Amino acid sequence: MFGNLRQYDSIFKPKFIFATSKFYSIKAASKFEETDLPGYIAYSNTDDLKLFYDLLRDFEKDASSYFINTRPNKLAELIAKYMGTKMRAANKSYNDADFDKLMDRTILLFQFIQERGAGFTLKLEGMSRDMDISKDTLQALRTGTKELEASMFEAFVL
Repeated sequence: MFGNLRQYDSIFKPKFIFATSKFYSIKAASKFEETDLPGYIAYSNTDDLKLFYDLLRDFEKDASSYFINTRPNKLAELIAKYMGTKMRAANKSYNDADFDKLMDRTILLFQFIQERGAGFTLKLEGMSRDMDISKDTLQALRTGTKELEASMFEAFVL
């Protein structure tokens, strides 16, 4: 919020840095009193390593989001091609559980897209609904064909 109002540097940042340095000074002093020197060094290094991995994770997430949002239509195009290929293969080899797992993993990419609204997800929901209708129609066709075959070959004895 402060960043959007362009007040971050003048209002929030100085207070935040002061409060953070005060908090960590108190925390470091109390931890140093609780443990011996080797224990404190191990504690400090663990916190530094955790901080490093947290920063790395955040950087990867932000970089992925930036990359995806520079060309959002490209992501949709690539996902559509990928899912089209998988759906064609799904008719032959995938079962429903495997295909649902694949859909869940693919949909995770959509969380990185910033400009997604009702229209964006509407097409995705429509695709899912069409797949369900197609599956139901195919099942009804198979059932109807079996019933038709059984009724065509009735023999009457006079």
